[in-house]
Amino acid sequence: MASSSTPDPVNLEQKCVQLGLKMTDQRRVIAQVLSDADDHPSVETVYQRANAIDDRISLATVYRT
Repeated sequence: MASSSTPDPVNLEQKCVQLGLKMTDQRRVIAQVLSDADDHPSVETVYQRANAIDDRISLATVYRT
């Protein structure tokens, strides 16, 4: 169970849907990267971690997410 300070990928997904964002596979990977982070990663770090999982993820995808 995630603590209140750790983002839960399911909650992040629900928030994206509430905001009208389509939950793509790439956005799910980004949500997982954020959930797994034990630090406060920069956008560039999120991009590098997400791109290592799915090379279709661009820096622009991270910014839009």
